[in-house]
Amino acid sequence: MLPIYQYVNTILGFSVLVVSMIIISNAQPPRTILAAIITILLINVCEMLNLLYIYLVLGQGTVELLANPKAELDPTFKAIATMPSTIFFAISALIVYFITKKIARIKESKKKEIDGNISA
Repeated sequence: MLPIYQYVNTILGFSVLVVSMIIISNAQPPRTILAAIITILLINVCEMLNLLYIYLVLGQGTVELLANPKAELDPTFKAIATMPSTIFFAISALIVYFITKKIARIKESKKKEIDGNISA
């Protein structure tokens, strides 16, 4: 039997993310869907980096303990252990933001250059 129940939260989160982005920012649905996919991919990559970090710093036993949903863990420990993934996500989101801003500026300058050449 496939572990479909594990992906229900991802699909629901994706749907809520898309709908809220459309409502809040009045964005076009295709761009919103692409942004939601990129966001979910970034979150997954950051979680993997966090697990790698925990494995290297705290060892394999801690990773297995965090990955076990039935394990009774101190909520403070869980919060501290998952904090690096939030930091990784914030850094990667800022990097993506600055890259897209730079690309937009380059496109805008090329468009002005083309418009200037056409009108001249």
